[in-house]
Amino acid sequence: MKSLESSVRTLILFVAAIFLVSMPLLIENYWLHYLNLSIIFAMVTSSWNVTIGFGKIFNFAHPVFFGVGSYTYAILTTRFGLSTPLSIFLGGVLASIASGLVYAPVAKVRGIYVSLITFAVSQLFIVLIISQGDFTGGTSGLVGVPSLTIGKYSVESKASFYFVALIALVFSTLAMRWYVRSKFGLALIASSVYEDYAQSRGVSIGQTRLVSFLISSFPAGIAGGLYSSYLTMASIEIVSFSFATVLLTMVLVGGTGSIYGPILGAVSLIALTESLSGVGLIRFILVAVLMAGTVLLAPKGLWGGLIYVLSKLGLKKI
Repeated sequence: MKSLESSVRTLILFVAAIFLVSMPLLIENYWLHYLNLSIIFAMVTSSWNVTIGFGKIFNFAHPVFFGVGSYTYAILTTRFGLSTPLSIFLGGVLASIASGLVYAPVAKVRGIYVSLITFAVSQLFIVLIISQGDFTGGTSGLVGVPSLTIGKYSVESKASFYFVALIALVFSTLAMRWYVRSKFGLALIASSVYEDYAQSRGVSIGQTRLVSFLISSFPAGIAGGLYSSYLTMASIEIVSFSFATVLLTMVLVGGTGSIYGPILGAVSLIALTESLSGVGLIRFILVAVLMAGTVLLAPKGLWGGLIYVLSKLGLKKI
């Protein structure tokens, strides 16, 4: 039975890999553009889920780390002439450093107080961008940001960027999957459910949560750099409250407490909103209803529903 289950999993992964590699040939450039964006957002949402889903830490500063990566890439490439791959990497590093600074004031608080402080951080980041307009472009943002260049190859076409973004998402997903199954990840999950018991068993709550902030913010920073390289600009809108709400909706619809759920949520939500573009602004109302309905009727999200269907088919894990 285990051999059959393993074979089915292998077949599913093989078919999925072939499907993903063939995607640029299967869809139009219009949809490929939005698929590229959904991959970038999937990196942000799946890494955000480490703290907000597995750790039950109501951290609303995660989009800021995405913004740090975006502006780091834009500033380093346009103001200092650094190479694009190095700028993306440094965006991830600075996002992790920023997450450590954000964690400092929330280390001793819980619940709604974490939400308030991290939300305030996002507003401070917006003020910082506006106040340093000569350097950051202010409310107008930075334009003319160079596209990603790997060696002598410029990643300008949607198809070429798709493969770069997909590889980044795969590595990010594997890293987050490894982390939540490591001793730090298990300690994070334990502290989110039974904090007092976890402490009594020698788990350092502060250290565990700090590491989760540092680890989960790095992919968000990388995604920010990819975002700026793809759109060749950095905009203040990516750290706005409305954008954070969209990302949070992706997490909730996809399913909290899972690595793959927010990825499914990002792709599904982008596809849904663009499919409904013909109905006008009412599409945003429909998305809001979808989020509310998911929270109330299917708290485990789309991924939870998919796992339920697979379990009925005899495949317990994928």
